[in-house]
Amino acid sequence: ILEEIVGDIVDEYDQEGEWAKRIDDTTSDVDARIRLDELNELLGIDLPKSDDFDTVGGFIFATLGNIPKVGETLTVQDSVEFEILSSDERRIHRVLVRALEQQSVIRTLAIMTGVMNLTGTAMVAILVLFAVEPGPMGLSEVGFGVLMRGFAVGAVIGSMIEERVERLLGRSRTLIGVVPLMAVASVVPALTTDAVPVALSLVLVGALGMIWNVITVSLRQRIAPDELLGRVNAGYRLFAWGTMAIGAVLGGIVAELYGFEAVFWMAGIGTLALLGFAPMLTDARIDAAESAGLAAESAAEAGA
Repeated sequence: ILEEIVGDIVDEYDQEGEWAKRIDDTTSDVDARIRLDELNELLGIDLPKSDDFDTVGGFIFATLGNIPKVGETLTVQDSVEFEILSSDERRIHRVLVRALEQQSVIRTLAIMTGVMNLTGTAMVAILVLFAVEPGPMGLSEVGFGVLMRGFAVGAVIGSMIEERVERLLGRSRTLIGVVPLMAVASVVPALTTDAVPVALSLVLVGALGMIWNVITVSLRQRIAPDELLGRVNAGYRLFAWGTMAIGAVLGGIVAELYGFEAVFWMAGIGTLALLGFAPMLTDARIDAAESAGLAAESAAEAGA
């Protein structure tokens, strides 16, 4: 009866077939009778084991509570995806298993982008009060308009140098390098009210923002499967852009309570804290996520 539910139970008398067909470093086409410890070793994952089951088919059935149909998917711990390749009303036969490195990379980029947008919007929300007379910088309205052009100038510069910077440093070093430079640029207005260094800091912010966006958006497009790209972009932007409203409110509150300089220090320290995500954005992780995304796209095209 148990075999009818979770698939054939393999013992020493069974003839072993093609238990696992490796597609790439993160994806395998496996027999549902393969043991969980073997799959964990094969893909470098850590699926939980139980006394109630020890095969992939048993794990899927125990998780869902039913026999899934062909094409159904199950994502576990945001790190492993199962897609049913073959099943009938009694058992699961074959499963495509993907280690979702791409999800952790996209999630990390979304969090980092959200925090930078939060801190950046907190600064921009109070910048006009800081810059225009009677604010500390004492600029005229025209002077403030010229000052704000620094963002645009920086963005143009960033778009011109991004390719060369990425080629020289690689994607991981470039992304991580943006963080401390952005933090330094954020605190410049807290250190001086001179228009020249503040304008240069805005140019730097604009350039760094453009470099960050080119790399992260390109990565997101390559990593996410075509059929999920819309949902991935929507979720990414909900978090990355949703923090901007919070940042604007937070900037106003902090400025009211502690002064303008506190907002710039908050932005710099908050941005610098993103260096804690550096281990999640190594070149190896980025390359693995990109390879997994391309492999999923190729598999989808082959099955079409």
